Amino acid sequence: MLLAAVLSTVACRTSKQVHVPTVQSPPKPVEKEPTPAPKPKEEIVKPLNFGLLLPLDIKKNLDAITDTSVDMGMDNFTMSQLQFAEGALLAVDSLNAVKQTVNIKINDAPADSFYLSNKLYKADLLHADVIIAAVPAANAPVVQRIANMHKQKVIFTQPVSVSSLPSSDRIYLAATSTPTQCEMAASKLAAYIPSAHYFLLTTDNKRDLDIASLFKPGLPTARTFVLTDRNKLDSIAKQASRHEQAIIIVSSDEDYVSSTLNKLNAAADGMITVLGLPTWENFETIDFSNLKNIRALYFTTNFIDEGSEVVKDFRNKFISKYNTDPMFSAYQGYELIMEFAANRLDEGRKQMRKKVLPMKFMQNDNHGCFENRYVRFIEIKNFELIPVD
Repeated sequence: MLLAAVLSTVACRTSKQVHVPTVQSPPKPVEKEPTPAPKPKEEIVKPLNFGLLLPLDIKKNLDAITDTSVDMGMDNFTMSQLQFAEGALLAVDSLNAVKQTVNIKINDAPADSFYLSNKLYKADLLHADVIIAAVPAANAPVVQRIANMHKQKVIFTQPVSVSSLPSSDRIYLAATSTPTQCEMAASKLAAYIPSAHYFLLTTDNKRDLDIASLFKPGLPTARTFVLTDRNKLDSIAKQASRHEQAIIIVSSDEDYVSSTLNKLNAAADGMITVLGLPTWENFETIDFSNLKNIRALYFTTNFIDEGSEVVKDFRNKFISKYNTDPMFSAYQGYELIMEFAANRLDEGRKQMRKKVLPMKFMQNDNHGCFENRYVRFIEIKNFELIPVD
């Protein structure tokens, strides 16, 4: 019985089927649809806000409209400030036309520093990115102090001494200072006539002597001489054929300049280059065409090259909009808006931008501010004013 049970168990074990698992091929990966690249986000450019602070005498001019006893004529200074604003508005129109959003608010600048401070806290100026201010030099520190608190850039259009302002890289001086003009004009003359002897001719007036000293840093010391005695000009002029002579006449007195030029012209045995101050632009009685032995130049920061295509284009647009010929201030207002709006452009587009005024802001290492360091030489020839550079 036991044997039969064992045999039965063995039989059952030997008859049991063993299942061999089948090898299955791995499933094919499911192809996913490519995820579309995210669309580039549109760059949202914040509008650039300008606040203009100009002495427009709005109340006075409104009174002139309503009160017939008041002379309605606008003085030349106020007219120039009005044209500055009009030039700035023309720049805003040009920028907005190419989708470069610029806003501008124009404010009358009070003469009193207390009211000026209050004005700077009003919304039109408080929210400006850039403030353009034409204020007396005494009020410039007030404007700068408040603008600095609000992290605003300030452009001063009137001459301002940096020594009166706190050191800051948010200050821009559109009006080139007298020391900078003189030093740059001297450096330009030294580069223009590198081997010349340079003479600073001036009266013995302290003011003229002080201005003459401003030219010295830009001239080679060994070949630069200061003259206060015009009697020495004859011997200097007689050496013009042997040595190049460059004479800077440091005077705005038209009679003094005229007599000096005649004296040089008569004594010279060769061509003498004479450089004058920016005030020569207003001289009316000197006949430069008779000065055959003199090349007459003056330096300036305010010259408009009317032969330039970009100047012609601006002038046509200005006349079309305002029915009057633009003054220098109109070009200045236009160029300052365009210059600071261009800070948002890439370097290539900046270089392509054509300027109506050749402004060049450079940083003052000692103060941090930026000054418009540019002067031009203008030659007076055949009753024409010809830019030398």
